[in-house]
Amino acid sequence: MKSRQNNKFEKLCTSMNKHFSWMLKGLTVEWDKDLENAVTFTRLKVDAREIISTAWICALWVILATLLLSGTMIYYGGDFITPLVAGLILALLILYYIPLYPKRLASSKKMKAVGGAPEIVAYMIIPLKQNPNLEEAVKFAAEHGEGEMADDLKRALKDVWAGGYTGIGEALPVLGRKWGGEIKGFEDAMYAIRTSQIEKSETRRLNTLDRALESILDSIQKKFEMFIGYLRIPTMVLFMGGAIFPLVIITLIPLISFLGMGFGTPSNIFMVLIAIVAGVFIYSDYTLDKRPASFSPIEIPDDYPGLPPKGKIKLLGKYVSVRWLSVSAALLISLLSLPYLTGYSLPLFNEINTLAVIIGVSAGLWIFFHGTSKPKKEIRDAISDTENDTIEAAFQLGNRLMSGMAAEDAFIRVGNMMSEPGGEGKSQISGIFKKGVRNIRYMNMTLEDALFDPDKGALKDIHSGMIRSIFKIFTISMKKSIRAASDALITGANHIREIKRVEDRLKEKISYTMSMMKMTATVISPAICALTVYIAEIFRKNVY
Repeated sequence: MKSRQNNKFEKLCTSMNKHFSWMLKGLTVEWDKDLENAVTFTRLKVDAREIISTAWICALWVILATLLLSGTMIYYGGDFITPLVAGLILALLILYYIPLYPKRLASSKKMKAVGGAPEIVAYMIIPLKQNPNLEEAVKFAAEHGEGEMADDLKRALKDVWAGGYTGIGEALPVLGRKWGGEIKGFEDAMYAIRTSQIEKSETRRLNTLDRALESILDSIQKKFEMFIGYLRIPTMVLFMGGAIFPLVIITLIPLISFLGMGFGTPSNIFMVLIAIVAGVFIYSDYTLDKRPASFSPIEIPDDYPGLPPKGKIKLLGKYVSVRWLSVSAALLISLLSLPYLTGYSLPLFNEINTLAVIIGVSAGLWIFFHGTSKPKKEIRDAISDTENDTIEAAFQLGNRLMSGMAAEDAFIRVGNMMSEPGGEGKSQISGIFKKGVRNIRYMNMTLEDALFDPDKGALKDIHSGMIRSIFKIFTISMKKSIRAASDALITGANHIREIKRVEDRLKEKISYTMSMMKMTATVISPAICALTVYIAEIFRKNVY
């Protein structure tokens, strides 16, 4: 399903080319191969020529409007340089960003798909260790994986069934080459999985499958380490341009104004700060565009159980609009600056001056972003904790099954073990086991229905693909034997734990890199701004 943003982009390109193509009459429109590939990959209903034409048409309209505004300013004796420069910069940004949108969209989709590559490979390896049937393993990965890679596996299976390939082993290297440019380890993993089918020794076959997962994890880690090394210069540039340089300008404003230089006027300062913000945004956008794929984030849909209605926040037991609340808070706090802004000389409000506006806008933004992100973050953290508990529970369940314990008894033991002394589960995993046992005992359900029944199943409200896949592997293996289920659980838990370890190491490294910027934003910048205000006040009292 296409996003609303993509539909708007398509409508913009179609409308501009339909109504204003005459503006480019006689001009040759050119585009690069990357844009054409991006349009093909994202399946946008516009071609590369229409996108480039839209960029030029929008830029020309901005230039015409800028010239008209500048001419009006000249006629009335105003400053025409500022709108002229701003308009030309805006036109250049339009020329740059409209063709960039499909490329960024394709890059985002590829990154999201590649982020799920370790899970896709793991979902193929786990069943292959139980049964060397490659087609069944690919089918399992296609059904339980997410994103473009899972869709490619489904298409590969259809091509095999339609006679496009002699076997799924022939299709896997093709898929590996397609995504190999994004993540080299995936191509190596596909070849390793195919090679495992021709290994004569069972030990060599299992080692080859392990090597497939190791290759993709090593590839992700090496690319991310290279990116972290690359971040040193961009971090320094962003730190200087986004923090130090604006602070230097603000610090020097009192001195510049005291010397009588015109640079310290509000309009000039505003233009300089806007230019700095635009530069920081463009450079950070360029830097983030080079970020390699790591792991797919946990996606929380808006209708997830326990989330407040979209656009709402809970206040005093009732749901209110987060936008209304944030705007109201910003306006109420900003009203304290109204007497100063309207020229009324009152001692208290003169001391407050425009500080209330700054605090009000900051409070409004904090309420909006905190209110919209905190509920999802709490749920994401809870799911992440549950996934970690699921790995531990899979080990415990596999060990008990291996010792000969019945599945129902093993469920009870592990469910109790994953609970706190007071009886409340430290995550959802304890409840999953207990509800599964109740479904088997009191509702006479099979093991698969007890877990996966859409209405009564223990996993009904679990939206983690990893958790559902672990239990799916378990139920499928139980149909073969308890021994097969035990091996599958321990193997699956080992692979997913290794994926989690690499993910945690990458988070730790990137967190260390960003720590100085966080410190600057929270401590150093406010302190320097406060010092600047104090210096400005000293200058004001001494001069006036």
